[in-house]
Amino acid sequence: MRIVIADDEALGRERLRIFIEALNADAAGAPAPGTGEGTQDGPLQILAECDGGRATVEAVRERRPDLLFLDIQMPDLDGFGVLDELSRQVPLHMPYVVFVTAHNEHAVRAFEMHALDFVLKPVSRERFAATVQRARSTLAARRKEGLPGELQAQLAAWLAQERPPSAGTVPASGQCWRERIEVKNPQRWDYVPVTEILWMRAGGNYIELMAGGKTHLIRETMHDMEAQLDPALFLRIGRSVMVNLAAVRAIRPAAKGAPIAELSDGTALPVQRNFDELQLRLQFVRART
Repeated sequence: MRIVIADDEALGRERLRIFIEALNADAAGAPAPGTGEGTQDGPLQILAECDGGRATVEAVRERRPDLLFLDIQMPDLDGFGVLDELSRQVPLHMPYVVFVTAHNEHAVRAFEMHALDFVLKPVSRERFAATVQRARSTLAARRKEGLPGELQAQLAAWLAQERPPSAGTVPASGQCWRERIEVKNPQRWDYVPVTEILWMRAGGNYIELMAGGKTHLIRETMHDMEAQLDPALFLRIGRSVMVNLAAVRAIRPAAKGAPIAELSDGTALPVQRNFDELQLRLQFVRART
């Protein structure tokens, strides 16, 4: 089984490497049931170890692993952004994914994305061995059937559904891009032009948006909102953050982690996904005056 490990912490990568070496040593010395010979499971082969999201995308694209151990919080592109990029670049070669993270608040989203498993740090050897065995069984079943894995197909379908339309996409027949957003206040309804919005941040089924120097809270999901906005004007730069491209004044590197987008109101937002697309599209959108 061919593996890529992605974790921005060297100790995290080393821990998984040690576990893999131990499993290989155990397999080489243990007899297969009823044979007295070595186990029939092949060795675990580490193809690459990556300390960032973009390096992970490149490694998976080039090496085509069976299994990806993926940290969620990484510099330049988080784990969810990695999967989004892979679904664009190698949709037919998506590896099985095991999220390895210290933050259990990501568990629900990980399983929504049909990950094979979700493992909390610090990872124990027993938990890691159980995850590897599950991956072996799933991979063996897929190869026996000669068909793409069910989890991989579900993941690809989920990502395709979540991805917004690309810039220049024509709305579906009878649909127009949203031009104003209704904001309910105690005594009236305001209608905020989308061109005045600087950024949006999602939290569950609510979106906080900044426009005209004020923040507004509306009940809507980011997925639904994103599908209704012209992708030539708005871009998602994080799992829960979308910006008005015209409001972006600069991008600067951070001392650690993702690059920072600086907006016209002084807001600084980490760019955790779509960095290359952001750089490209900023050259073709009229800046706010």
